[in-house]
Amino acid sequence: MGGIVAIRMAIDTINAKGVVPGATFRFISENTSPTDPATTIFAATSILSDNVTAVISNISPNMTSVVALLASKFKIPQCSFGYNSLAQKAMFPYLFRTDTSGKLLCDAVLIFVGTQKWLNIVILFNGDSESAHLATYLETKARNSTLFKNIILSQTLYNETNNSTDLGELPESLAYLTGAVMVLIGKPEQQVASLQAAKAHNLIDHNHVFIALGAYEINEIFRSLPNDSRVSVRDFDGLIMVDTPWNLTGLPAYDDFLAEYRTQPNSSFGGRVDPADLSYRQPKAYSCMMMIAYGINQALNNYPNGRSAGLDDLGNIATGVFLKTANMTQLTFNTGWTGPAGFMEVDRNGELTVGNHQFYFLQNGSAVFFAMHWGNDSNLTIITPPVYFGGSTQAPVFEPIICTNPSYTDPGGVFMVSVAGFWMACSFIVMIAVIWNRNVREIRASSPLFACVELIGLMMAYATVLIEVAKPTTAICILRPTLAIFAYVLVLGGIIAKNFSFLRLRCASISHRSLHPISLIIPRRIYRVFRNKYALQTAIRDSQLMRMVTSILFIVMVPYLVWMIADPPRPTVSFQSGFRVCASGYRIPGLETSPFLFAIFIYCLGLGVWAGYLAYKTRRVGKQWSESRTIGYVTYNLTFCAALAAPLYFVSSIESLASFYMYNSVVMFAATFTLFILFLPSMMHLVNPPKKSSSSKRMDEGRSHSRARFTELNEPSEPTVQAYEGELAVRTRRKLWPDLSPWKMKKVVLVPSKKLLILVD
Repeated sequence: MGGIVAIRMAIDTINAKGVVPGATFRFISENTSPTDPATTIFAATSILSDNVTAVISNISPNMTSVVALLASKFKIPQCSFGYNSLAQKAMFPYLFRTDTSGKLLCDAVLIFVGTQKWLNIVILFNGDSESAHLATYLETKARNSTLFKNIILSQTLYNETNNSTDLGELPESLAYLTGAVMVLIGKPEQQVASLQAAKAHNLIDHNHVFIALGAYEINEIFRSLPNDSRVSVRDFDGLIMVDTPWNLTGLPAYDDFLAEYRTQPNSSFGGRVDPADLSYRQPKAYSCMMMIAYGINQALNNYPNGRSAGLDDLGNIATGVFLKTANMTQLTFNTGWTGPAGFMEVDRNGELTVGNHQFYFLQNGSAVFFAMHWGNDSNLTIITPPVYFGGSTQAPVFEPIICTNPSYTDPGGVFMVSVAGFWMACSFIVMIAVIWNRNVREIRASSPLFACVELIGLMMAYATVLIEVAKPTTAICILRPTLAIFAYVLVLGGIIAKNFSFLRLRCASISHRSLHPISLIIPRRIYRVFRNKYALQTAIRDSQLMRMVTSILFIVMVPYLVWMIADPPRPTVSFQSGFRVCASGYRIPGLETSPFLFAIFIYCLGLGVWAGYLAYKTRRVGKQWSESRTIGYVTYNLTFCAALAAPLYFVSSIESLASFYMYNSVVMFAATFTLFILFLPSMMHLVNPPKKSSSSKRMDEGRSHSRARFTELNEPSEPTVQAYEGELAVRTRRKLWPDLSPWKMKKVVLVPSKKLLILVD
């Protein structure tokens, strides 16, 4: 009844002051039922059939959503003065609220925690969608702040049957902390159940601060606990609570409203509400009506055909022309008005952008006010020091977290850094040798640019291990995935571009004594890396190599840049293991990793599968092109190591310390294997080159490998057609996927007199 009285007061004020010149407001009400949806639907239908201009709903979220669905269909604006927000806000484009949203409560909590310099925050939430959404918002806001270091989300399991909560593994995880702030998110009864579970695990002490959202409702629950309850209300003395205040004494608009409200006749309250009690959101109900009036007036001023036409259409509201033309969505009602509930401004979701908040602590079973937060003020006004668990007014001091990460001073960390640093230095030395000897035939044949791309990728892989040992910071958390991604893509992308791309072809002349020259198409070189010392030319130009590697990098850069801009990884602590880790705000459930990183992993795994498929198709190339087997070994190893490292990196259930050593060992093994296979033969050749006397012979042999070889099949004296048998590298070129067409050594028969070449399959 108090809300109805406040709305009638607002209508009287609007009509008396002429807030909407040319229009008069009247009030229609219908009774609804929070437990009977049929009654609510009937009441909403009855109101909407009266050709109303706007609707004001009460505090029940179920009734608000039912009315909002019906009102939105006819573009009728609706205001709710309740405290329950709706999860699917996009379904209600004409609904706005005058009560503070849960997000503003979370902002106020972070301001309070920040003023106390508490670094560790644990967010306890229940599994419903609204609680999960609010918990994610609070976590993201905390991570974006520089005031907090260790943040974790922990979902509790609420049992409605016996009104209890299971905290899961949280108590064991908190052993790695010297203290933490526990923010409770959920319905009031769920928050109280979480407190009782915390009490059972001895977490209600001076080393933990619990903050609950919704002081009034939680205080009422504590008061209603039976005397013989297994948990005494006094056990929770020191609980911090935050809520939207209804008493804003000192605010002129509130004082004026209270004075007028108290003059209302007792008969208007029906004996249900104390005329001096404004705790039933009467100022917010009053604000709903005033915002609607000022919003309609603003819509009339902006009416396409002018205010007079708007008033005419408003008078004929039954036609629906005014509602369709004005299209009064949430932002229509932002007029800069300040009322008894404070400044009223909503966002595109219909939620208030600013709000006032009061902080309480529980003492002797009752809520005691101790601090105030006003509007957009980033500071907190503390009236009196709160009393924490244990009866002390001194704020707890949380010591730095005890972490188990290997460091540069631990034996395990020193070993990993030493091994990775040694091979990184070896890779750098090899790159210097390649650049210095770039004009040597063996190096030039295999492209110094290709060698540098591979070696840069390998050095990045070793640098990944060095960064993994470092203490996580914002920069380190960005460097870790960056180095790992670029290392894998450069190494494997360079191999794909150099050895499995579309090979250039050239014409080669083949002659044999009395044979006329016949042109055959043969590959210039096939799948050659450093192993062939006598290769004369590369199969792919440096420009082609760079284009293909750049294309592969460009594809992976798209999700990478979106990830780094939208939700970059930030340092946090895994409370299950006490491990400092890097994590994004939104993570895939179960994998505990960013969806952007998972998409990049799928792409990298696809590169490995593609390269492995091509290596498998070329496994039987002739011995003069036996380097394809070496490339296959490198490709298989990289793909296998990537598949092995994936669960170590993504699956959070694996023991963190073991996962750390296994993951970095796999990275170093993959990089070292590639370094040996690709560059050891060429480095051995540079150190111990072949003797000069045999070089010309080997050169001739190397050149002969680039030509088809034929053997005469019949004796010249026989009166038959001369024919020659030989081997030739051929392939069936696929129309759609030419890059996937493998080369194979096939036998051919050449008949010079007929100018005929026969392929023997």
